[in-house]
Amino acid sequence: VLFCEAPHRWQIKPLALAQGQIKENWTLPMTKEYDTTDKVLEPEKHFALYTDVTGTQIPIGYDLASAVYDNNRADQTNGTQVGVTYTLRGISQQSLGNFIIDAATQQAYQNKQYKTTGEITPKKIRAQLDKTSGILKTYDGTRDADAKNLVFYDAQGNRLSDDGIDAKDRPQVNTAVVAAYGDKKATIDPGAGAAATDAKTVTYTLSLSDATGKGNYVLDGQFGSPKTANAQQNTYEGTGNIERRKVFVDFANGQPTGIDKPY
Repeated sequence: VLFCEAPHRWQIKPLALAQGQIKENWTLPMTKEYDTTDKVLEPEKHFALYTDVTGTQIPIGYDLASAVYDNNRADQTNGTQVGVTYTLRGISQQSLGNFIIDAATQQAYQNKQYKTTGEITPKKIRAQLDKTSGILKTYDGTRDADAKNLVFYDAQGNRLSDDGIDAKDRPQVNTAVVAAYGDKKATIDPGAGAAATDAKTVTYTLSLSDATGKGNYVLDGQFGSPKTANAQQNTYEGTGNIERRKVFVDFANGQPTGIDKPY
């Protein structure tokens, strides 16, 4: 709009953008692993506002109040898309060259909502063997191995101190690890250690139980290269030995002298 500010002085007044000239752009698919909440993760990566009145796309900044799965949806969605709602606090007054976002448009975008769909996938329980060979224990008459050799990781590959099941879901959801040598016989002498050839297979069985029936957790069948895998039970294999137990013999009271008897 051209207007006269004073004699012989002219300015071009920017036009206000109409609501229909502000458009939405979605980056889909929108997916997250179950995390006990209905919140969209990194919501700004999926949603943008822009105008193309100049012939090129110009981004428009916005203030996001919330981005959630509809109906407080927190559980995994069984492979289907469900509703997602973004609610804006508003958009800021911005200069866009020959256009502006005026107060009336700003007001129209207060609490404005946009709708799309997204998916919540079950959270994967990721585990792998800390040691895959040289697994060693001293003979104790059982096949038992140390279950702590199977360790858990998050989606970013960081080692966890537990199995990754959220405290809100315990004890209805939990995991168990059973670790065992192929048999209980000792194979190496004390002190042979890592120099010995691994003679035994050690099997670690990881099981997932879910009394809720919601299916919010599954075992990862790829991470850690399990020998066998399904959603509720994985097996992992390593190799090692059982070291023979040392038996110490000593004289009574530690005294090897004065051992006399009458003829």
